[in-house]
Amino acid sequence: MKHRGKTLAFTILLLILAGTLPATGAAAKAPTTKWLLGKQFRSVRVAGPPVLEGRTFGLRFLLASNFSNQPERPTLRVAGGCNTWSARFRIRKGRLFVFGAAMSTKIGCPVDPDHLLRSKLRKGMLIRLKDGRLIVTRPAERIRFDLKRISPKTSQVDEPDPTETPDPEPRITVPATMEDVQNKRYEMLGITGHDLGAPLKVGFWTGPLQRKDDEGKQVIGPGFGFQLDCNFWGGEYAIEDGIFFWKDVISTLALCEGSQEMWLYRFLKGEPEIGLDGTDLVLRKDGVEIVLQEIPN
Repeated sequence: MKHRGKTLAFTILLLILAGTLPATGAAAKAPTTKWLLGKQFRSVRVAGPPVLEGRTFGLRFLLASNFSNQPERPTLRVAGGCNTWSARFRIRKGRLFVFGAAMSTKIGCPVDPDHLLRSKLRKGMLIRLKDGRLIVTRPAERIRFDLKRISPKTSQVDEPDPTETPDPEPRITVPATMEDVQNKRYEMLGITGHDLGAPLKVGFWTGPLQRKDDEGKQVIGPGFGFQLDCNFWGGEYAIEDGIFFWKDVISTLALCEGSQEMWLYRFLKGEPEIGLDGTDLVLRKDGVEIVLQEIPN
């Protein structure tokens, strides 16, 4: 009996040494959205482009709403780059994605890693739990965040809160031209002076318009459209001396309860100012300022 026990122990040891059985440590696994909610993490090591390295990032997963009349949804809040920003998130096939409109403070930094990090999270980053650490990576680009869980009482990395105290200061802009925006898409970063109640996306394109020329041919020209709730609105646009003009507008006809689409239509038809703050697009009229960030086509 003793000989048989020694033989079994020796066999198990050989399997461990050969890598067939794990000797110590837990295997990495992807966390669920439910598990992440209510938890905060701080980076202990960051690898990647120089703009990311040497910084301490904080990630907070919570239920929140960027708009007052929307229900709370899973939200990721990121701090430690330049601005504190937040966006909705999901876990899909072991990857962490952010999507929809992002709310952000408006600090101007000479070196700003937030745009790079947000773009990688929009594409999706692998997320794993291993040995008590949260690991977020894009292996092909050699980007890696090793994060430890922290107590909310000791956290110093998620202030200020962009969903509770947005910066009301207006953007400093230069007048935009049609060449600046043509064939580009944008999504809303924030709005002051009004509440749209939903994420906003807009686009500028070259394509068929509603009107026809003197020979009866359909005009191919500059178009502008937006998607706010359940309808798409589009028409011909022009920009002259930093003023936005929109005409021949049509929309789909879905019924959206409580929608702000008609308000936005009147705002855009009211010839708002249009300007650029870096790559961000700003529309202003009657005390309302809409800030949009460019997104890939």
